[in-house]
Amino acid sequence: MRVLTVMLGVPLPADTGLNLRQMAILRLVREVGCESHAMVFMTAERPTLPPDLLEHCDGVRNAGPRVEYNALGVGSRAWLRCGMAFSALIRRSSKTYPFSVPYDLAGAEGLVVDAVEELDADVVILPTTLVHFARRLTALGVVVIGDSADVVSQLTRRVLKGVGSAAWRRPGLVVNHFAAVRQEQLFLGKCAEFWATTGAEAEILKDLAPHANVLVAGNAIDAGLIMKTKLPEEGPVGFIGNYSLAPNLDAACFLVEQVLPLLHQRRPGATLALAGAGMPAEFVSRLGKARGVELLGRVEESCEFIRTCRVMALTVHLRGGVPLKLVEALACGRPVVATREMVSGLSLQEGVEVLVGSEPGEIAAAISRVLGNSDLARSLAENGRIRFERDFSFATSLRQVKQSSVLAVR
Repeated sequence: MRVLTVMLGVPLPADTGLNLRQMAILRLVREVGCESHAMVFMTAERPTLPPDLLEHCDGVRNAGPRVEYNALGVGSRAWLRCGMAFSALIRRSSKTYPFSVPYDLAGAEGLVVDAVEELDADVVILPTTLVHFARRLTALGVVVIGDSADVVSQLTRRVLKGVGSAAWRRPGLVVNHFAAVRQEQLFLGKCAEFWATTGAEAEILKDLAPHANVLVAGNAIDAGLIMKTKLPEEGPVGFIGNYSLAPNLDAACFLVEQVLPLLHQRRPGATLALAGAGMPAEFVSRLGKARGVELLGRVEESCEFIRTCRVMALTVHLRGGVPLKLVEALACGRPVVATREMVSGLSLQEGVEVLVGSEPGEIAAAISRVLGNSDLARSLAENGRIRFERDFSFATSLRQVKQSSVLAVR
């Protein structure tokens, strides 16, 4: 069986949750015994294909560059939004959808169809942000698997709820949400199967596409590649992320400006280490002035940074999929303190595998407990590693695919 996986960007290095997921899918396809091909779109950040991508699949196609949304003028963006809103209101398909605009404008649907025909592919694994391509693909007799890194309508709803006082953003976000809902209503039913990130999202997909096969797969790390190390008796509170993404930057500001002062009231010597690239210069200056804060910038190996930390504080308030930073912290055997939004739907046991809070005081108190209680810290670390191996390891995803995917039974 010949399988084409459509990728929204170059997945190597696999340093984000989406890239990790894309690489896991390539491997899953191969491990289940199929011929694996990748079709990769170029982005401004990663404009070329790395040669070593061919080590992970049987063939790679360069889909060319997507159209960068930030390069579009205000008028063009408004026109696109109006088109999506009008189509959603009259319940018909649109030429573009939220999160797929850069690919729709690049002619991605035609490129994918051409690749399928040239390759004579049997199955296409398609990101659900591009699920509107499924109608043409199924007409060709191709089986479509929806790679649901997120349930898009759920993500747009969370973004809309989290907009807060920024009322000027609300009209555009309302359009995004209702266009995403219409996209799913029109096209999810064309997919034969979906790969969800969590059991909770799998249940949502079953309701949206009741005739499709749904399983939990992807976002998986090989347990043998990340070894649990001894928990240090001392070390900083850690956070890692790409700060060009607003949820990560917001989480860093929340930690530094709201949580850390409260933590210092309990533990004056506590330090906070922020790792990751993309922090704007004004925030480097703003956050770097705070007492006890160390800004490390980009680190070569995220797990090496995580292993230096006594506890990981993952204070993201808007999450998609299963975040890489959480999976790696559990895999490394480090205690995790997280927001409720960060662990929602992941079946992690509060107080056993993670400590959870919402308000700054709750987060500060939880971090203080870990810093001051070695038994609690070790228990969280051990239980978190066990949960990683059970739910987030590659072996678990492979077992799911072999047991119930159309790739295994065709």
